[in-house]
Amino acid sequence: TSGRLGQRLEARGFLTDATSGIEYAVGRALAVAVVVMIFFSLYRWLPRTRTPVRVALLGALAATALFELARWIFAQVSRVYTPGSIYTGTMAALIVIIFWTYYSALIFVLGAEFAAAAQRQEVLEKSEAAALVPPPTV
Repeated sequence: TSGRLGQRLEARGFLTDATSGIEYAVGRALAVAVVVMIFFSLYRWLPRTRTPVRVALLGALAATALFELARWIFAQVSRVYTPGSIYTGTMAALIVIIFWTYYSALIFVLGAEFAAAAQRQEVLEKSEAAALVPPPTV
């Protein structure tokens, strides 16, 4: 750095790398954990019936994986297609917001469908296991 101000900032640690690899990994893990907890809370307590913890967690993990994939794809696309002017950029921002809202809602519904399928499978396995148990002899 050049100048006294730059040297002072560097001496105090303001110009060093903001996050190291470990700090970035911990931050991403915390962000993913928060997203899992949000989806889990929605899948656990939003339906009228009480969703089992295992089922809500499976749906939350599926939705989080899809959400992180969509976030990564969105970041890759936004790097390639940058808006050209202030007018087209504004229109592009509105379209991007609409599409992101739509795909986020779609991911939420797909996660809920995954949880519902897991719950149906769990109920089916319990009913098959109950059918295999012989009735008690009197």
